[in-house]
Amino acid sequence: MGRQSGVALVQALLISALLLLLLTQLALTGRDQLGRAQAMLDRSTAEFALHSQEAALLYSLLTEPKWPVSASDNPYARLWRFDGVAFEVDGVRLRLQDQSGLVPLNWAGEPRFLDLLVQLGLGESAAAQVNSSLHAALRAGQMPQSVSELVRYEALTPSLLEQLSEVITLYPVTALNPRTAPLPVVAMFVSPAAMEAVTRLRADSEIDEETFMQLTGIFPDESINLAVGRGVGISISGRHGSVWLQRDGVVSISPYSAEPLVLWGPRPSIAGQVP
Repeated sequence: MGRQSGVALVQALLISALLLLLLTQLALTGRDQLGRAQAMLDRSTAEFALHSQEAALLYSLLTEPKWPVSASDNPYARLWRFDGVAFEVDGVRLRLQDQSGLVPLNWAGEPRFLDLLVQLGLGESAAAQVNSSLHAALRAGQMPQSVSELVRYEALTPSLLEQLSEVITLYPVTALNPRTAPLPVVAMFVSPAAMEAVTRLRADSEIDEETFMQLTGIFPDESINLAVGRGVGISISGRHGSVWLQRDGVVSISPYSAEPLVLWGPRPSIAGQVP
């Protein structure tokens, strides 16, 4: 009898342990499902916030002057700059890049594109080879849809490709704007002394046209334009809860034309988890 009681006790303990394991698993599964649901909610909220900010920004680009106006009631017009330096509105990080401040890819084959590759750190021989090959590809109608497609050129390492993506554009540019260009591009046009002054002033704010001309001796002509062009690259990012979201793209702004706003280039959302 005592032996049977002992067996029954062991069975009861085993059943209790199994039930405990089952309940623990259910709790963990429920917590996991709750976490996933919260992540989906965070992403939806972040998407909505970014969409709202983007809509407000695009409206501002259509209605406000493309230079900072410190007295403006519009937070975008008060803070924005078009030289790729980020600013923040309502907790959302924005970065605007005047596309005419970037080197157009169709410069490939020209000495100035070769100079850019060398400026970014590519050896002269490799730079000449990439410059020539890319020029031949463009002449054959093989226009890349994104900078990432240039990975087929072995001399362009991932690091160099990343740098190149910051300074070139696929947007059609007729005149370059060195005033809003990334610093490696500015360095192609100005003396080291002027470059130092430009770098120092840019750390505080976007440089206006008059100041830039005085510093660099560069004046507008057929190939140089110091005003922000129609094409504007937009990078907008923000977070909500555990989700971080970013959207990049290029828009063409022409308020008085039949098509005042044209979305030019991809605008995919990039999502990530906030650690």
